[in-house]
Amino acid sequence: MPHFCDSHMGPAGEPNYLRLPKPGEKLEGLSRSTITELVVPSKVNDFRPPVVSVLIKKRNARRGIRLIEAASFYAYLRRLGEEQALSPTSE
Repeated sequence: MPHFCDSHMGPAGEPNYLRLPKPGEKLEGLSRSTITELVVPSKVNDFRPPVVSVLIKKRNARRGIRLIEAASFYAYLRRLGEEQALSPTSE
């Protein structure tokens, strides 16, 4: 179950932000490390993450809370599904 707070709900009752899952947990079947590759700039994504996220942390803190923009996350999954539906399968 995604972690979100009622105060962060959009107009349709959907969450605006999703919290990065804890280690060992999944979000929509994706592991924390897979989601991190989608939201954090890195070599894996050419330093241009396809999903928008924000990092909330206190000044001088080493750690923080990563929130994933729900609309961006689900739009990415839809695009991926559409691209795969258009391309021939290699199975």
